Amino acid sequence: AAEDPATPWRSISRALTGQGGLAEGDTLIVRAGTYEGGFLVDRPGVRLVGQGMPTIAVANPGTTVLRVGAERVVLEGLRLSGGLRGVLAQAASGLVLRDLEIAGHAQAGIEIEAASGALVERVSTEGGTHGLRAEEAPGLVVRGLRSDGPSANGIFLVASDDPVIDSNRVV
Repeated sequence: AAEDPATPWRSISRALTGQGGLAEGDTLIVRAGTYEGGFLVDRPGVRLVGQGMPTIAVANPGTTVLRVGAERVVLEGLRLSGGLRGVLAQAASGLVLRDLEIAGHAQAGIEIEAASGALVERVSTEGGTHGLRAEEAPGLVVRGLRSDGPSANGIFLVASDDPVIDSNRVV
């Protein structure tokens, strides 16, 4: 494990998937720079927190930058670029997406499926079909989302009871 800042992991993927990688509830500080995306966050309670707004990008237009498949995951202070989606979260109740910049995606900047109690706060998306698409996401809170230039919807909700949609902007 890279518990010492003097010996960091060499990639985000290694921290998430390798032996001695992140465990439930751990925080990964992602330093400024550009990193290859296309990976899955599948450990509950893991936090990926950017320092200096690092970029996680994919070149393949059919790939999602970050997939989330665990509860209580936090993604904060990151720039996500390229691919089909910025974030795809499935069965990720308690998800927190905060202070993200998402651009260059073909479909949704953020797509949330079958996840209750998710929070999207101070996130910007640029382009794509939707800024945020959520299906079966009861109790979703979307606060301070800015969606620039989606071809269809800034915020698109399907079967998502009791959402809180506050102080958002679609341009």
